[in-house]
Amino acid sequence: CLQGDGAFGFAGTECEVAVRYNLPITWIVFNNGGIGGHKAELFERENKPVGGMSLGARYDIMMEGLGGIGYNAKSYDELQGALKQALALSGPSLIHVPLDPDAKRKPQKFGWLTSTRA
Repeated sequence: CLQGDGAFGFAGTECEVAVRYNLPITWIVFNNGGIGGHKAELFERENKPVGGMSLGARYDIMMEGLGGIGYNAKSYDELQGALKQALALSGPSLIHVPLDPDAKRKPQKFGWLTSTRA
C-alpha cells in the first residue's frame, strides 16, 4: 500500500486492524510533511501551515507501537532492504520514507485537469 503522509493521516489507524488479525500488509509512507508538500522553511515558523504535518513524524514507530514491524528508510538502499524484509514477513509492516519537502518533482500533467469545454 503506497501512501503519502497526508493520506496516511486519514487511514493510518487501519494498521491496528492489520496487527490484530496479523494481515500481511506492507505500507510504504512517503513523508514530505503535508498534502502536496510545503517549503521546509514554513515548518520553522511559529504558525505552522494548516495543511502540513510534522516533518519529524515517524510512522514506522507508530506501527511498532501497535505491534507491527516498522522500518525507516532514508536512502534508496535502505528502502530496497526494508522492502525485501517487509515482503518476507507474514504480518503487517510499514516503511517510513522521509522526503525533502523542497525536493523538485516531475510536474503532473492531466488532460482532464487542464482541458476546457467550448
